[in-house]
This record gives sequence, C-alpha cells and structure tokens, in this order.
Amino acid sequence: MQKKILNNEQRQSTDSQDILKHKIKIIVPICRAFHSMDDFSVLNSRCLGFQNEYIKGSFIIRYFKEYKNEILNGFFSLQDFMNHSFWYGSTIKYQYLEFSFNIENIDEMILKGNENLSENERKSLFLRGAVDLCEDEYKMFVFAFFLAFPVSTGFENGIILVDDKIYSHTDKFINSFDFEGKETIDFQKCWNYLHDSSKFKFGYSQNNASRFVSILSKMNEIDDIITQIFYATMALEAVYARGTSEGIARQIIDKVKIFLNIEIDDKKLKQLYDIRSRYIHGDTDIELAFLNFDAVPGREWDKLYALHFYVSEILYKTAKRIIEEDIAKIDFDYTLKITM
Repeated sequence: MQKKILNNEQRQSTDSQDILKHKIKIIVPICRAFHSMDDFSVLNSRCLGFQNEYIKGSFIIRYFKEYKNEILNGFFSLQDFMNHSFWYGSTIKYQYLEFSFNIENIDEMILKGNENLSENERKSLFLRGAVDLCEDEYKMFVFAFFLAFPVSTGFENGIILVDDKIYSHTDKFINSFDFEGKETIDFQKCWNYLHDSSKFKFGYSQNNASRFVSILSKMNEIDDIITQIFYATMALEAVYARGTSEGIARQIIDKVKIFLNIEIDDKKLKQLYDIRSRYIHGDTDIELAFLNFDAVPGREWDKLYALHFYVSEILYKTAKRIIEEDIAKIDFDYTLKITM
C-alpha cells in the first residue's frame, strides 16, 4: 500500500481537526468565607461564546455544591486541608464550577516555527496550545466574574481535564474587591467588553477606557496592599488625568465629579498619593516577595485598608459606567466661558 504524503498545510488542517475532537474541561473549587454563593447558581448552565486572534468556541458552566468524582474529590479534599484548615478549620466549604469547552476553530499559528516536529510532537504541541487558550478563557471568566460580582471570592487551584483524564492544574485567584450589598455589573456586559477586539487586541488595551480595565485586572491579582494602591492611582490617572504631574489631584477631583457625579475627599486623595510617592521612591518598607503576612508591626494597616476600600469604590463605579455604556475612550475638555 502506498503511503500518503501530506504537505504542511494539509498536516496543519489534520492537526486542527484532531484537536477539535478532544473534550477539554476545567473544574475549580470556589469558596466564600462569609457571603452567599447565589451568584454562581445564576450562571449555572450558561453558555458563553468566545473568539480572539487564535481560537473560537464556547463553554458551558455547571455549578455544583458537591462534585461527585472519586479521583477529583481526593485532590480537592487535600486542597481544602492545605488552603484553609489551618486558618479556618471547617468553616469554609468548597463548591465547584465545571467549564466544558467546545472549540470550533483554532489558528495553526501556534505551530509556527515547529514545522519539522514529528507527528506525535506536533499533536502534543497543538493540544498544549489549545489547552492554554481554553485556560486563558477561564481566566477571562474569573476576571469578568470579579467585575460583575465584587464580593471577596476564592477560585482555588483547579484541574484541567482532556478526554476525562487529568492534564494539568489551574492557578489560584482571589478577588480583592468586597462590596457586599453594593452595585454590581451585568456579567454578560463584562464578558462582551473583555472580548471586544476594538478595546482589546492580543490581550492589550487599545484606549484609556480599556487601559483602565486592564489596570484593574492587575490590581485585583496582587495581594500586597501597597502595590494595590499603586495600581489604583495608575487606574485613576488612566481615565481622569492628563499631562504632567502638576494638577493631577485637581484633575481627578474635577473629572470624577463630572463622570460619576460624586465628590472626592481631597484629604484621602492626598493620603493616597503620599503612599504612592513613598512606594515609588523607595521610602516604604515592603515584605519579601515570597512571604505574605496579614500584619506588620509599625504599619498603619487600618488606614491603608480604609484608603484601599475608598479608592476601590471609586474605581468600581468608574468600571460600571465604562462597561455598561460600552465606552471606548474618555476625554475631558476644559473650556473658558466669559460673560460680559
């Protein structure tokens, strides 16, 4: 029998079709220490579509109060013990989200520069790329969820399954925003905003409104409160300030009043920038990167957290208007009107 020889284009097409046949799932333990889990049940059975420069598809979300799988429950039980037993005992009970991915199309560009690999190596690389892209969409879900429901929530280390076999693990994400009983943002609008190519291309913001949202994502994933405050001032300036450092505070006060119809406490704003200035110029003590203490002697934690909460509310109100009104760019004009 004559062996069929495929050219590169045919091989890539075959690789792509093979990948589409795989079943990719992500299963994640979720928890809240003191708040309701109702937000998750709202998303149960929701199908979310996605499309970016490399992949197109969708996933279905399933919400479980218990996940009945012997192998996974063994892993998750260990995670429960490792993450919370020491601090909280049995006060925190995990529930679970399952994401079942359906890939409709994937760009063969992820194989670029690896054309000389063997067939098995190519398929392995292509599968790794597909899993990474699905995991990126899971991370987009997490951030969209944090924007929509700003209550302290933990997405713990989860499991990625390929064809019902454990493939790898996900990262851990904790929401630092906590505004129980305050405003929320429509989840679908958050999802749509993050997937709008006119606002984000290859994951990069395209204007000051989407830049603001990108900075919020960085602020949220940082544990250190000093760094969070640094990102908070960066986010404020992305939308509310222009030009040199002169007059930054005045711009923020004036423009927040116009955009959100609220007043800023200029004393708190000054305190915020004093902390930022000391941080940038190396005049603030910072713990080692691999340590994470809840308190450090001599530091004014109550003041820091009060400032963090205050500025976070302003940022969240800004995000709410940007996303719900689908704003691409924000400009402010100062005009001089003289009446004789």
